[in-house]
Amino acid sequence: MPPKIQVLIKCLPSLFLIMMVFACNNPHKKVNSTRNNSTAGIKVKSNKNDSVNAVLPFGSSILADYKFPEIWEYPLDEDSEKPNNPIQKKFYQLRKFYEKIEYSKATESLPTIKTIEWISNDEDSSLIKHNKIKVDSFIYRLPQIGPYNCYFQNSGSIMERIKLDNQSIFCPIGILILYNPQTQQAKVLVIHLDYTYEDSFADFYRFYYITKSKKIQIFEGMQGESTGKMKKTQEATISNDGKISIEKFK
Repeated sequence: MPPKIQVLIKCLPSLFLIMMVFACNNPHKKVNSTRNNSTAGIKVKSNKNDSVNAVLPFGSSILADYKFPEIWEYPLDEDSEKPNNPIQKKFYQLRKFYEKIEYSKATESLPTIKTIEWISNDEDSSLIKHNKIKVDSFIYRLPQIGPYNCYFQNSGSIMERIKLDNQSIFCPIGILILYNPQTQQAKVLVIHLDYTYEDSFADFYRFYYITKSKKIQIFEGMQGESTGKMKKTQEATISNDGKISIEKFK
């Protein structure tokens, strides 16, 4: 056997090993499309054929398990990213939970929608008018509620500077889309907000928690320089015939 061939044969095991290492570390290799978004606390998988890809309850369990006082105080110099105050720690964990979802991008297309009705108050109407969110895609499809197919969508990484009451604010929006496949009509609720006024030292939040019994709970929160606030403000229920009833709490 020629010497060059003998050398090549001896090198084959090493070449094979190098190729295996490269394949395992190749950043462009294909991965399974199923994902478990455990960091956000919501288990999902890739959505095909408009199938349900999220379960109830939907939202942070902190809102179900922890009772926030309506108002609390903490030191003025406390690090908002590393709080020592136990209540503030819970609030920080809550914010981070929704931030993970807030900056996700909606990639699935919604079915054809003929008309859209926004179920909102005056404040929401002003925000909706200026925000660039389009009701055309979604991140999660939730289990059906009443006659509606339920979808969650947000404005993704858009941090839009908008004018509201003559002030500039930053405001991504998260919405729940209640779609009636029979009529192709959609009702839309604003269930998540995260915003701050340009010249303000406070951040304002709206959080959601949809229970196993399909009640849509809304909480409003605020974080100032040394004061935090948190309160359940609304609870929406949907009947089998599609009627939406909203109870407001003072």
